[in-house]
Amino acid sequence: MAFTQIEESSLKPTLPAQNQSLIRVGVNAWRLVSAGRIAMLVDAADYYRNLDEAFATAQRSILIAGWDFNGEIALRPDQPNQERLGHYLRRLIDERPDLHIHILVWANGPIYSARQMRVFPRERWADHPRIELCYGHHPWRGCHHQKIVCIDDKIAFSGGIDLTVHRWDTSDHFGIDSRRKDLDGTLYPAVHDVQLAVDAEAARSLADLVRARWLACKGKKIAPVHLNGNRWPAGLKPDIRNVNVAIARTVPGAFGRKGIREIERLNQTALKAAHRFIYIETQYLTCRRIGNLIENRLVSLMARRSSSSSRKNAMAAWSDCSWAAIATVLFAGLDEPTYTGGCAWFTRSSLIVKALMKPLSSSIPNS
Repeated sequence: MAFTQIEESSLKPTLPAQNQSLIRVGVNAWRLVSAGRIAMLVDAADYYRNLDEAFATAQRSILIAGWDFNGEIALRPDQPNQERLGHYLRRLIDERPDLHIHILVWANGPIYSARQMRVFPRERWADHPRIELCYGHHPWRGCHHQKIVCIDDKIAFSGGIDLTVHRWDTSDHFGIDSRRKDLDGTLYPAVHDVQLAVDAEAARSLADLVRARWLACKGKKIAPVHLNGNRWPAGLKPDIRNVNVAIARTVPGAFGRKGIREIERLNQTALKAAHRFIYIETQYLTCRRIGNLIENRLVSLMARRSSSSSRKNAMAAWSDCSWAAIATVLFAGLDEPTYTGGCAWFTRSSLIVKALMKPLSSSIPNS
């Protein structure tokens, strides 16, 4: 979940332009906005390469929100003589007098990540009045988990990939890759994650979200950007065009403020609406409410197929067949999954679950 601290009054919902059966703004979504282009970026090598190109087009604003941030990484470690991220951002600031960079990081992110991030204001590249940092604090056991980059309100990237160590990898996920190394040269295991690129109103709305969180963190407003021009990387082919995008949030309740659980509700809405196919790819699948919902849906459908509608007979029928195919993508150093009661509970695994709701002769695979 993405825990944030924002002022609800500064984030007024945007009403949808047309009826959407699953999306209910104010219930399971914050805004429903348009996007002209959407691209799926699979793994950090793909994301960082396109982000590098987008950074080069920035004129007025770069907004970065993350669980962690490390200016010592290179966005393109697969290329020779690559500039460190922090130095790259500082060079952009020096070259462009109207550019401002705001970086919002969870206060404990560097501690949990790799314990390598030095105190930010002491970094020479960040010693500039137009590079600002905010360490966000959250209620006990809460953390900020949004990973967002917005450039001039024209393009935004959102997903699961931070700009920090131990994130870069290609989709080959080689067991050993000399390019996949820590700041001290130590190789780290393969890692998988995804990011989304959007433009138009979707990008502006994500920028609004980061600005609202900055206001809550620093008490300072960041002005929206109104510029012409394209920030979309030339080599990035959109996967989807001209659709509405729902943006959902999780906000912890604190000091009398009611929490927001749009992400959980949207997941529940989607799972309840599924009839033939469920695809889940996640870093963690540990939310019992979601797991129980998946199990109950599968049991309910199996009950309809069995001769009796009793739960006992449904579970007996369930045990004699697999609900479809379960393919698990495991990388070096990751835990094995455990299957219980028709539901897959995972930790630290990238998984693909296909639930086609039809019996298969083969058993559930172990890997």
